[in-house]
Amino acid sequence: MINKSFKKILFYTYLIFLIFVEVPINIKAFALFFEGQDWILLTLAIAVGAMIVLWSYSIGHLITNQRSGSNFISFVSFVSLFSIIYLLAIMRQKLSDISNISDFQNILEQDIFNDRFFIPLGTEGIILIILNLCVVSSIVVVSYLFTKKA
Repeated sequence: MINKSFKKILFYTYLIFLIFVEVPINIKAFALFFEGQDWILLTLAIAVGAMIVLWSYSIGHLITNQRSGSNFISFVSFVSLFSIIYLLAIMRQKLSDISNISDFQNILEQDIFNDRFFIPLGTEGIILIILNLCVVSSIVVVSYLFTKKA
């Protein structure tokens, strides 16, 4: 059997690893707004990755420790987390849309920067959602197993 301290080290190493896995997934979402500012892009991608990982961990922890109202809190947390992931996908899709347009006049004609929240996502946005949801689900499952009472 694995002792508790090794299990904790392995678990927290896994969480830190997934924070850095999130960086290349999310860095393109900020590239449109902070073009040429690599440190800001990296800092934002690490911060968002850490937020997604820690939020996912707390959802798994809430599922493990069922108390009155924790199902509602878990649901609201997941919906909020999915909203953030969806916003990242929209940002990534906007970058993809702009990079596919050849000149500035076409950007103005196509109204890329409209205020709509629900836009149809292309391949890039859907891939970002799928990758982020894979990370979220793995963290929820691992945190559930880690915090589960034997």
